[in-house]
Amino acid sequence: MEIIPAILTNDEEIFKRQIEQSVAIGAKTVQVDFTDGKFVNSKTLIPDELDSFVISKSGLILEAHLMIENPEKFFATLYALGFKRIAPHFEALLDPAKALSIAHDYGLEIGLALNPETQLEKIESFIQQINFVLFLTVVPGEQGRSFETTVLDKITDFHSQYPDIPIEVDGGIKHDNIQTVANTGADRIVVGSGIWHSGNPQTAFNQLQTAASTVI
Repeated sequence: MEIIPAILTNDEEIFKRQIEQSVAIGAKTVQVDFTDGKFVNSKTLIPDELDSFVISKSGLILEAHLMIENPEKFFATLYALGFKRIAPHFEALLDPAKALSIAHDYGLEIGLALNPETQLEKIESFIQQINFVLFLTVVPGEQGRSFETTVLDKITDFHSQYPDIPIEVDGGIKHDNIQTVANTGADRIVVGSGIWHSGNPQTAFNQLQTAASTVI
């Protein structure tokens, strides 16, 4: 089970600091959240505004969670920055098959991010083209929103139907609910406020890893 810190900010200094802290606490992967103020209300830094030097020297596996309209417009930039994985929102894609194809042309691993209310039937026809699924357990756009337990059954159903497709879960995950999330069959768990707002990112990261590894 991998714990992935999530960075969601419109401040370049916070971005740099949280990249450095992700390395310091022992993370292997970091998820950078991008929002445009349209698909969701909040607005973050966009890929063109990221410090490529800070990213390249970190040694982290980079993943982009794209909570934006027309996310395909950033695929080339993300590839150039060294991102390995991208997760645009299914709900934001006008032509999912085309977007998946473009990502694969760049050699990017691509997953589909799903809002809590989006049903699995919506993505069935794209299963053969995706590398993973990112399940949102909160309404996307801001860190610190309430965890929606109704998504857990959907994650369990997906794991039962497609046991070989990696599952990520993101949103409202903290020490007191991470074991329940891990029990659904999730492979990677994304945590933002549960790490950065904890008062001690190192301790929070370690506790999350320990709790997630205790799968019933």
